Amino acid sequence: SLRSSSFHTQFNVFVRFLLLGVLARPSLRLTCCFACSPSWLYANAMGRRPWDVRARPCTHSSMKSCFLLYLILPHLVCGKRLVDKKSRTWAKRAISEADDPIRVDITIDVQGKAAALKNAQSSQGGSGTSSLEGFVANDLWGIRDLLLIGYSAIFMKPDSSGRSEVESAALQLARLLPEVHPYEPCRTAVKEALTATNDTSLKASPRLLVAAVAEATWNCLPGHFSELSFDAEFTFDASSVQDLAKDFDSAKFAKMAHPAPDVPLGLCRGSHWPRTCSYWVSMHRMAYLADSKSQGKAFLAAVVPLLAGGATLCNGCTAHFRFLNDAFLTEAVRSDIGTGFCSGAQCASSKAHLDEFRKCTSGNADASDSKCSALSVEKKDVFSYQDFLKTTLKQEMWPASAILVALHNVVTKSIDRSFFPDGRGIPVCLSQVLKAVSSELNSNKSMLASYSVDGSLLQSVQQVPGLGPLATPSCSST
Repeated sequence: SLRSSSFHTQFNVFVRFLLLGVLARPSLRLTCCFACSPSWLYANAMGRRPWDVRARPCTHSSMKSCFLLYLILPHLVCGKRLVDKKSRTWAKRAISEADDPIRVDITIDVQGKAAALKNAQSSQGGSGTSSLEGFVANDLWGIRDLLLIGYSAIFMKPDSSGRSEVESAALQLARLLPEVHPYEPCRTAVKEALTATNDTSLKASPRLLVAAVAEATWNCLPGHFSELSFDAEFTFDASSVQDLAKDFDSAKFAKMAHPAPDVPLGLCRGSHWPRTCSYWVSMHRMAYLADSKSQGKAFLAAVVPLLAGGATLCNGCTAHFRFLNDAFLTEAVRSDIGTGFCSGAQCASSKAHLDEFRKCTSGNADASDSKCSALSVEKKDVFSYQDFLKTTLKQEMWPASAILVALHNVVTKSIDRSFFPDGRGIPVCLSQVLKAVSSELNSNKSMLASYSVDGSLLQSVQQVPGLGPLATPSCSST
């Protein structure tokens, strides 16, 4: 136990940690660096799972023993390259409190394998534009959390009508998944889970139904995910009456869950915002299927309330999402926002940016304010996007793919470039997304025509980034 004050016990724990690393097949030196570095010592107090660098809690005496190991063993085992940046990438990522996932990982769907892509483009003399390729089924693991965290409405008030609407939205998404889940085995698994819950006891408990479907969305993936697949994951006790305080604490603990290093991912591999990356990768693909089956309206009606209720577990990005998509929110959801929490510097930056934008677009805005002048392009993007939403609400069919692509571009363009790693943050056109997703899902059906169904909708997208020719990027709307 790490709680023992015995140096001998501590050394045995260290040896077991090395053995665990060997069994997990990372390099011996990398495992040693996890165990010997200050990052490991710091993360050791975080109460995380044993396989991760954030292991179990340490007592004061055990910390002293580990620190002695840090002073002595690096020179004997790890060598002078202990602090090599490349070797400690996972340790740094695992203890970082990443921020504002919706403002960054909404772009992961179009950024793909950032490091590998950047190297490939450099060797080919490319311009650094990103790729839509690289998706694998395991990238869809976040659908489980979208259901469970979404149903829990973490950032909403207890016993409110808005919370009830969000819970109903989670049920609606659960029932849509047999049609819109991007991975065929999961469509079958979810359908079976829904069929199995048709007895009286489960009909009386929406919480049990959502939990059953959520569990199926993990088990059906090639990675066969469980809570042990992550350093920290949201726990959902479906067998008990909903405990809002317990759900909130679980969400705060798992606000930035990272998959284990050996989990095979595609587009989301190496992401600093893994859960929200998975959300957006999943939603783009679900939107495509929903549109192809004339279910775009039902899909958006299910997903938008979940994100507005705090499914991203980021206070700043939830506020930003609510502001951009206000037209889609009911009054009950719009007026209901409870206690939230942030996840780091960029989350706080998102909230500050939104406050500045609100001030600059209010009736009392100072036209000579240089900060407000710098937001002129963003104002055009935001207002064009919101006008597009208002026009969409009047339509019988809602183009879910078009709305998500436009949202991606509006958000991406609003982010300070300093928050983007190289090769990320590049807006895309709807046609690019549809082509890539269609190829992934083995579909030859072109969906572009569905986004110019009549003159009013076509006119409303002219200045929407990713949809119209008068925006950046400039894209054809037909």
